Amino acid sequence: MEELIQQLSWNEPEEIQKQAIEKLKNEKNLKVFIQPNTPLTGKSVWKNCSLILASKTDRELLPVIDDLLKWLQDMNWPGAWTILERLQKIPVKKYKKIYEKNMKAAYKELEELQEDVYLNSWVSNLEMINTHFKKDWFF
Repeated sequence: MEELIQQLSWNEPEEIQKQAIEKLKNEKNLKVFIQPNTPLTGKSVWKNCSLILASKTDRELLPVIDDLLKWLQDMNWPGAWTILERLQKIPVKKYKKIYEKNMKAAYKELEELQEDVYLNSWVSNLEMINTHFKKDWFF
């Protein structure tokens, strides 16, 4: 498994990356794809991990939705846009409470570190999800 994850790195030839993605698509433990950060890979595997996650069903993603929302803390992180686009396809009623919990955490961090403009991006990114949802139960 670890070797396949390493093959997802952008440093590997494209064909190796594609083969690793195909082999890993059947993995049931989605936690292994949530921003893995090993000394050998760092962020170089995150984009391909996000592609694997994006290929999963709503039902498969719901147990890791909290982690996926946290991935949106920085849209410059590899795979963040892929995760955002995938989350926008899941009916919000399925994860409203988790979304609201993350919004509260993001606002709290922003409030505590007001001078840190960069942190504001998590709030903005979470709000981006909100703009794509029906407004009938949100703010």
